[in-house]
Amino acid sequence: MNKVYNLKDDYKRWSVVYLTGAETLYKIENRRIGSWIPAYYLLTHSLELILKAKILAKIANNHDVQKLAKMFDSSETKLTDDEKKQILELSKLNIGPGGLRYDNKTEGVFSPKIFVIISDLIKKLLKDKT
Repeated sequence: MNKVYNLKDDYKRWSVVYLTGAETLYKIENRRIGSWIPAYYLLTHSLELILKAKILAKIANNHDVQKLAKMFDSSETKLTDDEKKQILELSKLNIGPGGLRYDNKTEGVFSPKIFVIISDLIKKLLKDKT
């Protein structure tokens, strides 16, 4: 029997998986072993997926979390100014071919504030039933 996929639910489920991976890597105490880049990559992808779940009708083929956040912010739920600022800072880490997936020079800083605020935002959006 063929499984019927619900893209919105799948995006939410995948967002949780990526967030869990990001938080696990972020908790590693000795970051010299290279946990920054994978943790922020997973965090970015988790944010992308939860935003896509929320604005499914508008997304097409978009991976830019800043653009997705702007689409989301024009919908029923508004982002705080600090959430918008941290999304912009997270986006700066993903500039360049392949973003954080490859060794690129980033324009941003791997700030704990970015990680905490974006992680909390993703959790807030996951709880939201819309």
